[in-house]
Amino acid sequence: MLAVELDDSTEFGLELTLGKWVVGLMMTEHLLVHFLSLGFLFSSLGRIRNYLSPE
Repeated sequence: MLAVELDDSTEFGLELTLGKWVVGLMMTEHLLVHFLSLGFLFSSLGRIRNYLSPE
């Protein structure tokens, strides 16, 4: 009986750990996409500004 309970808890712990990993990876990917799109936006704005007012 006790061994079964321990097995259940370790299985649950593994699922929690995997869940945290998946959420962490998804959040990292989400942030990377945001940073890349922001960088693209700023570089595009810089090019447009240089094109409109060349120094």
